[in-house]
Amino acid sequence: LTTLPAIDRFHLTLVYLALVGFFGFSVVLVWAIFHPGLLPAVERLLARVGFQSLKPHLDDLAIRIQHFRDKRGLFGGLLIVALGVQISRIFVHVLVARSLGLTVPITYFLLFVPLLAVIVSLPISLNGIGVREGAGVILFGLVGVGRAQAFSLQFTTYQVAVAVSLLGGVIFLARIPHRRAARLPSRRSS
Repeated sequence: LTTLPAIDRFHLTLVYLALVGFFGFSVVLVWAIFHPGLLPAVERLLARVGFQSLKPHLDDLAIRIQHFRDKRGLFGGLLIVALGVQISRIFVHVLVARSLGLTVPITYFLLFVPLLAVIVSLPISLNGIGVREGAGVILFGLVGVGRAQAFSLQFTTYQVAVAVSLLGGVIFLARIPHRRAARLPSRRSS
């Protein structure tokens, strides 16, 4: 993390393009898994670029996901939910920024929030605390946001996420007795 301040716009662009490339590769990989005829072509491509060691793992993944091939609607629904979650994360960042008086164009949020999500998911801190804020200071600093404002933006969006998660946890816990009660009659009848 100490090297993050040394990242200039050129290298940030390279990192972002690498993430977009990884996303594109992931889409092709999922497509190949759902269309088994494409999987050998993906494996040949990986072998050409030096990743032939992934072949057994891809075969294993394809076997495990095989029962989803007939449930494309379910997979499509999962993709829609995942996209909705990411859009809502961007939307929360925009709303928090506006509440802090920041006038950053939305296009930067479309670039920075997914990048921040990837950085935060790295296993280098507890729940991304500190990493999120530091990376946010660097990224939003590139577009003229002050350090304190960028830190406040990231920390506040984290607090919103924690609050929403806690609310979801309370709802989940409150429903446990109802789920147990619903299961009891079915056990008695069997």
